[in-house]
Amino acid sequence: MGENSIDFKKLQDKDYKGEGYEVDKELDDGPLSDDRRSCTDIVFYGIFIVFLVAMGAIAVYGYIAGNPWKFLSGVDANGRFCGYSDGVGNYPKLYFADLSSTDTVKNTYVCVKGDCPTDDASKSIDCVVAGHVTDCNDPAYTRYKSKSYIGRYCLPIKDELPDNLKEQYDDLIDWLQLDTIGEWINDIITAWPVILISIVLALILSLVFMYLVEYFAAVLAWICIIVSFFCLLGLGFYFFFTRNSSNNDESNNSSYNIVWAIICWVGALAIFLFVCCFCSALRIAIGVIQASADFITDTKRILLVPIIGFVFVIIFYLLWVSVAIHIYTIGDISSTGGSTGQGRRVEWENSTRRVWYFHIFGLFWMNSFIDAFIGFIIIVAAATWYFSHGTDREGSAETYKGFKWIFRYHLGSLALGSLIIAIAELIKWTFEYVRKRLENANPTNAALKFFLCLVSYCISCLNRIIKFITKNAYIQVALTSKHFCLSAFNAFILILRNAARFTFVEWIAFMFNILGKILIVTLTCLISYIILELWTGINKDLSSYLGPILMIAVISYLIAMVFFSVFSIAGNTILQCFILDYEISNSMGRGSAGHQPPALRKFIKQMKQYRRDKGEEVSDSVSEQKDEDGRRYMM
Repeated sequence: MGENSIDFKKLQDKDYKGEGYEVDKELDDGPLSDDRRSCTDIVFYGIFIVFLVAMGAIAVYGYIAGNPWKFLSGVDANGRFCGYSDGVGNYPKLYFADLSSTDTVKNTYVCVKGDCPTDDASKSIDCVVAGHVTDCNDPAYTRYKSKSYIGRYCLPIKDELPDNLKEQYDDLIDWLQLDTIGEWINDIITAWPVILISIVLALILSLVFMYLVEYFAAVLAWICIIVSFFCLLGLGFYFFFTRNSSNNDESNNSSYNIVWAIICWVGALAIFLFVCCFCSALRIAIGVIQASADFITDTKRILLVPIIGFVFVIIFYLLWVSVAIHIYTIGDISSTGGSTGQGRRVEWENSTRRVWYFHIFGLFWMNSFIDAFIGFIIIVAAATWYFSHGTDREGSAETYKGFKWIFRYHLGSLALGSLIIAIAELIKWTFEYVRKRLENANPTNAALKFFLCLVSYCISCLNRIIKFITKNAYIQVALTSKHFCLSAFNAFILILRNAARFTFVEWIAFMFNILGKILIVTLTCLISYIILELWTGINKDLSSYLGPILMIAVISYLIAMVFFSVFSIAGNTILQCFILDYEISNSMGRGSAGHQPPALRKFIKQMKQYRRDKGEEVSDSVSEQKDEDGRRYMM
C-alpha cells in the first residue's frame, strides 16, 4: 500500500472479495454497487424521526397558544391593545390625533376603525377616546394624511405632512420603537416583486458562473493562487507603512500593525513555499478542480439539487421563524407603557422556556441536516460519475441514487453527522453569548478578555475541523457504506496522508466560492437597484432602498452559497474517488486507476512527461514515486 493513502484493502477486504467482484472485470460499478451496501447508524435514524415529530408538535403548540398579532398591535394611551382588549376589539389600528409637539405625541394616541384617517376634515374619525383625547375630531388637531403600517398603525406620510408637524415625525418613529428596522420591514414587504425577480436573477448568474468555471478552471485556479499571494503581501506592506498613522501617542496601533504585517508576510511566504514544495499535489488539485467543473457541466441536472435545496431552506426558515414568533408570544402579553413607548413584555412559563430552547436547537440540527442531505446527493452523483468513466467511455452521474441511498441506507449517518455539527454550533454560539456578558460585566479586565478570545478562537477552529471531517465522512459513507464513526476515522486518516492535495483542493474551491459570491451578490444588487429606480409604482412607497437591497443581498448570497457548495463537495468527492480508485486497482494488481476522468488523465500525463523530461524513469501503468525509505506513494 502507498504511504500517502489509506489501506482500503484491509478495511474493506470483504467488500471486494468473495462477492462476485472479478479482478478482470472493468469495474463498471466501482465500489458503489448496491449489493455491497448496508444500512448504517439505524439508531440515529429513529432518533431523528422522533426529533421531527417533536418539532411538529412544538409547531402545533405554538400556533394554538401563541398570539403574535396581539404582540404586534398598537397600545392606546390607556394601555389597551387595539383590536384585542375590551372596548377596542373592533378598533385594530393605532392613530396619533395630535402631532403638534413631542409631548402631545406621547399623550394623544387612540385606537381607530376602518381606513387610516386623511387630511380631509369632512370625514370623521371613528375612534375610542383615551388619555388626553376626548374627541378624535377636535378642530384643534391638525389633520394629516396617514397610511397603514403592517396593518396595525396609522402613521403619517412624512413628505405630505404640514410644515408645522414634520419635526415631530422622527420623534414619533423613535418613540414607537419602530425606527429604521421597522421601516425596512415595511419597505421589504412593499418591494416583494423586485425581490422575486432578484431570486431568478441570482439563479441565472450562478449558472453562468458555473459555465465560466468549466472553460477556465485551470486559469482561474492559478489566478486565485496568485491573487492570494499578492493580497497577503500587499496587506503586509499596508500594515507596515501605516503603523505610525495614529496621532494618539498612547495608541498601540504601531505594535498591532507590525504584528499583522508579519502575519500577512508569513502567510504569503507559506503560499509560495507550499506551491514550490508540493507542485505535483497542486497539479493534481487543479486536475480535480477541472474534473469538478466537467462534472457540473456534464451533469446539468445536478444544479437542480441546490435549487430544490434552496427552496427547502427558504421554506424551512419561514416555517421556523413563524413558529418562533408564535412560541415567543405564548404567555401573558402586557405593555411596558409610560415613557418606554410601545414596548411589550411576555411572561413565560417554564414549559414555554423549554420549548423555546428546543426550537432553537432544532434550527441548528435541521439546518445541518439539510446541508448534509443536499451534500450527500451531490456526493453520490459525483462518485457515480467518476466510477462510470473508463478508457473508452464517458462518465454519467446517477443523481437519483443519492435520494435512494439516503432513505434506504444512510439517513441515520446523516442524522448523526448533522447532530454533531449542530451541537458544535450550539456550543460555539452559547459561548459567544456568555463571552459578551462577561466582557460587558468586566470591561477593564484585559486578562479575562485575552482568555475569552483565546477560547473563542479554539472553539471556532474546532468547529471548522468538525465540519470538514464530517463532510469528508459523508463521502466515505457513500464510497464504503461504513457507519459514520468509522467513515469519519477513515476520512481523517485519508486527509492526513494526502494533506497537500486536500489543502489545494479546499483552497482553490474556497477562492472560487469567494470570487463567485462577490460577483453574483454585487451584480444582483446592482441590477435590482436599477429595477427599483425604474419601477415608480414601488419606489414611491419606499422610505429607502436600503432594506430591500439588504434583503436581496442576503438572498443572492444564500443562493450563491448553495450553488458553490456543489463545486466544493464535488472536488473533495472526486479527489477521494481518485485515491480509492487507485488503491482498489493497485490491490488487485491492475496498476493504474481505471476510472480517471479526462481532466485528471490529462494532468497525470503531463506530470509523467515532465518527469521523463527530467530524466526520471516513469512507468506507464501507474503514477507513483518513492520516498527515502523506498516506499511507494501516489503522485
